[in-house]
Amino acid sequence: MDEVILSPLLKDLAKHVKEEGEAAEDLRQALNGIIGRYKLHPSVVISLLARISAAYIQLTQKVYDKQNADEVVEEDFQNFLTASLTSIDMSEFNAELEKRQNGNLN
Repeated sequence: MDEVILSPLLKDLAKHVKEEGEAAEDLRQALNGIIGRYKLHPSVVISLLARISAAYIQLTQKVYDKQNADEVVEEDFQNFLTASLTSIDMSEFNAELEKRQNGNLN
């Protein structure tokens, strides 16, 4: 069996994954407050998130450049984004499937 090789970023994430959940919820609520306050269109929200993400990607690359791993930061970010989108899609799919199954049982 092949060994899975994790990037330094993923290794660090594994060490701090507990912090991610609560922080993500706080960040989501703060962002929703800003969206409501400024009545932002979804296109503006996506643009802002891209700008903020780009800035944090560059900051993170500086940290991991010391480990000669800065080039994988963008790739890891893309993988995180894809995994998050897939997770949401699967949650919606599972909810719809459960709804249909419950409808067939009644």
